[in-house]
Amino acid sequence: MSNETVLSDEYVAELMALEAQDCSVKYSTMGLEAFRSSKPKNLAKPNTRFLRQIIRETTNHNAALLAKEAQESQARLDDLTSANEAKQRRLNPGAGDIRRRQLGDISAILSGRKRNRTVESPVADERDSGTSDTGHEDDDPLDHFIGPFPAVQPTVRGRGRISTASAMDKRFSDSYDPRSDTQPDDDYSEGIGSGGGSKDWDESAEAYRDRQKWKQQGAARLRVAGFTEEQIKKWEKGGPSGEKDLDDVRWRKAGEDREWDRGKVVGVDGTTTLALGWPARLD
Repeated sequence: MSNETVLSDEYVAELMALEAQDCSVKYSTMGLEAFRSSKPKNLAKPNTRFLRQIIRETTNHNAALLAKEAQESQARLDDLTSANEAKQRRLNPGAGDIRRRQLGDISAILSGRKRNRTVESPVADERDSGTSDTGHEDDDPLDHFIGPFPAVQPTVRGRGRISTASAMDKRFSDSYDPRSDTQPDDDYSEGIGSGGGSKDWDESAEAYRDRQKWKQQGAARLRVAGFTEEQIKKWEKGGPSGEKDLDDVRWRKAGEDREWDRGKVVGVDGTTTLALGWPARLD
């Protein structure tokens, strides 16, 4: 069929009739085999050996993981069971356990050692590996012949050196003189005894006079400026910082304007606005 052929209904029906006739002939001669697609002869075969090897390794790896998890679970279960059994034996000991404890305590008392309290030194074990185990691995075998080592004396050099005799021993000595064991007070040696205390007193007195003079001058300046005597007394009492106490508080009587109402103006409609001065009602 060329590209210029028009696909009309009659032409398409004729093609379908020819294909149906051809299929009928093939089916009558070969059956269903005529319609099965045949594989090409040069088709590459899959590498089944490689695939089987991958599947085998994956199966072995999964089996090893499952075995490891089962072993760890069994170990945890055994530890938990052992801990529970030990706890039960400790809380509810049997007759055999009590008997063993009593025998152990008796043997410990007879041998002069406490049960389960022997501390073994690994260094002594290495040194006395050829000797018998008598429970005294830390002892030096030469102690029986030459005696134990002398006690180590602390050696202090420089400042902080330890004296052979303490201060208390010196005071009980026959040659102790209490008159020479005196130490002057710091206040006496540095203050009044050496003239320092008199100097401090003079400075304090001079500072006090300056303060009184400053107050008098300040009060005179306040009087010239027009302040009242009451205000001047408050200034002298509070100092330059102007601190106030409870006596300076002026209490309002009933009906008087309060301090927190300053700057508020109440209108006819009851609204409050801000303004200078005390509150007032606008009519």
